Amino acid sequence: MIQGRWSDNPPAVLPWARLVPRDIPFMIDDPVYPARIERVEENLDIANRIRSEDLSTALSMVGQPVRRSRLDGAEHLLREDGETIAQCTWHPTEQSEGAHEGVYDPSVTLDFGCVISAYPEIKISGAKGGMIEIGYAERLIDGYFNNSLEGQFANRYTMKDGEQTYAPFTWISFRYLKIRFRGCKSPVKVHWIRARLSMYPFENRGAFQSGDETLNAVFEISRATLRLGSNEFLMDTPWREQAQWLGDVAAVTVPAIYACFGDPRLPGKFIRQAAANQHQTGMISNISNAVNLDWQHAIPDYSLWWVIGLWTHYMYTGEERWLHEFYPEALRVIHGHFPFVNANGLIENMTYWAFVDWANVDLKGECAAYNAIFYGALQAMAKIARFKGDSFTARRCETAMQGIKANLQKRLWDAQRGCLADANVDGQLSRGVSEQGNFAPILWGLCDEDATRKIISTFYEAKTLESYVEAQPFFMVVVLNALDRAGRFDLALELIRDRWGKRMVARGATSVYEEWSENGSWRSGKFSGFLRTHSHAWSACPAEFLIRNLMGLEIAQPGCRQVRLNPKKTPFEYSAKYAAPQGEIEVEWKNGALAVKAPDGIEVVVP
Repeated sequence: MIQGRWSDNPPAVLPWARLVPRDIPFMIDDPVYPARIERVEENLDIANRIRSEDLSTALSMVGQPVRRSRLDGAEHLLREDGETIAQCTWHPTEQSEGAHEGVYDPSVTLDFGCVISAYPEIKISGAKGGMIEIGYAERLIDGYFNNSLEGQFANRYTMKDGEQTYAPFTWISFRYLKIRFRGCKSPVKVHWIRARLSMYPFENRGAFQSGDETLNAVFEISRATLRLGSNEFLMDTPWREQAQWLGDVAAVTVPAIYACFGDPRLPGKFIRQAAANQHQTGMISNISNAVNLDWQHAIPDYSLWWVIGLWTHYMYTGEERWLHEFYPEALRVIHGHFPFVNANGLIENMTYWAFVDWANVDLKGECAAYNAIFYGALQAMAKIARFKGDSFTARRCETAMQGIKANLQKRLWDAQRGCLADANVDGQLSRGVSEQGNFAPILWGLCDEDATRKIISTFYEAKTLESYVEAQPFFMVVVLNALDRAGRFDLALELIRDRWGKRMVARGATSVYEEWSENGSWRSGKFSGFLRTHSHAWSACPAEFLIRNLMGLEIAQPGCRQVRLNPKKTPFEYSAKYAAPQGEIEVEWKNGALAVKAPDGIEVVVP
């Protein structure tokens, strides 16, 4: 019984101040079995006396071929009806000059073929007191299982006598599962090891298929990662913090869910949860699937992405209630930025944790990328204000947009380098040059045509820069759309092939990496080696881009009642489907001819 101050009726304790009816479906619950056996080995049973609660240390030990212990029929673990026998050496007969050789534990590392989010299960017939320890990893390190460096996810189960099934209370994300048998004096019979998938039950309504196999593969791993990042909430990655990061979700995940699945329920839940986590500063908490009161490290540009996402959600669904309900929160985000607008009409020295991207972008002074994102949020806010009949806010946003448009290129153009500098700090152009600082202004129309052409040539054609900061996969949603806006869809496809194709697909990725290197980051300006996730939805923008941008689709009226289509005529044939609320909008480019189909209730305008 929960003892509340005035009532014993739950919920009487925070953070569950108000429960709401479930408005999303239950997750899928489908069993899958390992795809292959990665390694069978045995390890000396040595206690981790310093950190006994950390199971990952022993699980990460590199073993040797099974000789003293027993693991018979390991190949049967790949199916449901097999039988595997495991047993530790407990009274070994081997001795070396009278010394006891110790106890050896058998273990097996299983590969499920791709990263999954699931409840692992094992059915065994065991003896009381025997233990199994299970470790989880997205990837191998130097060819071996190691989850002690980061993400020390592991479980221990102590057996009772007889037949029993173990599963942890929460789902876990992994590709590789290592199970080690400890203290098993008697033989343990393993009936099966499997995993029950736990993901949001999306239907694959949107689609992309083409004559370009690299693009096909990029689309598949991007869409697969959207599924991995969708459970009871949307998240950056299911492997590490499992957090509903504001910018990741608003900028990349939600638009891709519209295009691929056409299910707005989980995006709607995200918008509501994010709004409920707004700080007094007006910025929204970085993470909204948990209570986070850290206002000082809020990412302000992520709050801007949420404002843009609110308008996008309305345009996709046509449901006015979203704008009515969350207008106050959107307004506070914009009001929280106005104090940082200087006499040049630009945001200067934005405080809190200005982020933009996991990259070495100069964010000081008047930052090109940040001001472009602010412009995009002002544009969305002005439209929301007009919808609400708030002419004062609409005019204020439009006036601020005019200031950015009039001064950003003027203040940040570097004629010598033929592009925009990352920042103008006290009247001096930064030495930093980045894709973020150039293509965000292009996306939002803040560069004139000559400057746009010059920037594209400088980066990708003449290639006159000695060096520049690449956009990481998250910010590529801006770069790709900017190139498309500038009429260089060909370059956008080139970047997808080069970056996702060569750096992920060609390396065997089954889902998209967090950064271009799986083994470290350039975010500080120099390479630092540490694990990057193999399942990061903020890197999945090709899932939307290869549908919506290939079709040249623009939502012209709320609820997709009217859409404009300007399909691309590419060197390869393709078919694409966009999952609108009313049904699928289809475009096919085949044998030099375009074919367009749309369901009833959608007016299609084709130039």
